[in-house]
Amino acid sequence: LGIEHYASLVTLETGRPALVYFDREEQFFFSRRRHGAKLRVRIGADEDGTLNGIHIDALSDTGGYGTHGVTVSSNMGTMTLPVYTKHCENLKFTAKVIYTNKPPGGAFRGYGTVQGGFALESAMDELSEELEIDPVELRLKNAIEENMLDPISKVISEGGKIIPREIKSCGLTETLERGRKLFEWEKKKKQTRKENDSKKYGVGV
Repeated sequence: LGIEHYASLVTLETGRPALVYFDREEQFFFSRRRHGAKLRVRIGADEDGTLNGIHIDALSDTGGYGTHGVTVSSNMGTMTLPVYTKHCENLKFTAKVIYTNKPPGGAFRGYGTVQGGFALESAMDELSEELEIDPVELRLKNAIEENMLDPISKVISEGGKIIPREIKSCGLTETLERGRKLFEWEKKKKQTRKENDSKKYGVGV
């Protein structure tokens, strides 16, 4: 299954650019969708917020065919687990890929990192509440930095390969610090209700 070859064949025959366009019904028959997934995240940490263990367990819906099933599911763990490993090398990633009676999944904007990232960040927020630590500070304390080795890459990378990688470029801590300043984090996180307004307001990172 795929659609690229339709445009390729037209371009080869005519020597001109080609566009494949589907109506709404055709979209469901011929294109692909993101891999739906259910993830469970368990995090172990000391009272000061130092992470000492992370386990991501993924159940990934690849649709009726195995398109990108292994690589996308691998990325749910391998591309997200390293983010908070400054102090933590006790990592575990387990996954199952299931076939369902749905259109096939494919390579789709983020390729597994969206699912894994959302689950991990949600768990980090829950941990910050449990430990009563500012969520930005919790992330800064544990964020991987340049010149560190991605610990899980020593065991598994995308598609099940082993490709150890050193982090050559990473702006995570810089982004968190800059974002906190621009957003006026300390001020706004205290404003849960505005004057004469029945709505409540929340902030997140």
